[in-house]
Amino acid sequence: MDTFFWTDPLLGGVPLSVRFRRLFELSTYQTSSVADMCALGWEAGGAAWQWRCPLWAWEEELLGECTSFLVDIIL
Repeated sequence: MDTFFWTDPLLGGVPLSVRFRRLFELSTYQTSSVADMCALGWEAGGAAWQWRCPLWAWEEELLGECTSFLVDIIL
């Protein structure tokens, strides 16, 4: 059974789609699993971060916050 990156509760029982709603809305990988996103590269500049449009500066800051949470996740 897959754990979904955006919609399953990964951080403190809250899904990333709730914690980082704007990034979820812009993501082209809304239904990807954690393993898929990790394989694509969820570090800053990784291929997992594909957007429907270019990010504004405040959205880039959100992305930085999101990627900092992912540093501690080990698969």
